[in-house]
Amino acid sequence: MSDTLSTPITELNIDLIKTYLRVDYNDDDALLQNMLDAARSTIQTFLNRPYTDFDPVPQEFTIAALSLIGTWYNHREIYSEQSRGQEPLPLMYQAILSPFRVWAMGD
Repeated sequence: MSDTLSTPITELNIDLIKTYLRVDYNDDDALLQNMLDAARSTIQTFLNRPYTDFDPVPQEFTIAALSLIGTWYNHREIYSEQSRGQEPLPLMYQAILSPFRVWAMGD
């Protein structure tokens, strides 16, 4: 597990994600790859800057990605107004990423 958490988000792969999620079958590999791609994109969009702006890439990005992927994988339903009591993204997501974000005017 520690290898997974110390891997930069740019190097995360399906095998590391499956270790984190404790998935030992291949049926969901395509789904997990889509979730990894979406997590990378979501995080970069939230940051308002590319990963190349960081040297080294903070480990917090990996933790945020794994948190997102874990949430999406374990809660595949669509969130709506009726599901307000459930957070669509882990609360720690913003707490982890906000210190690295470039805030735009009006944020």
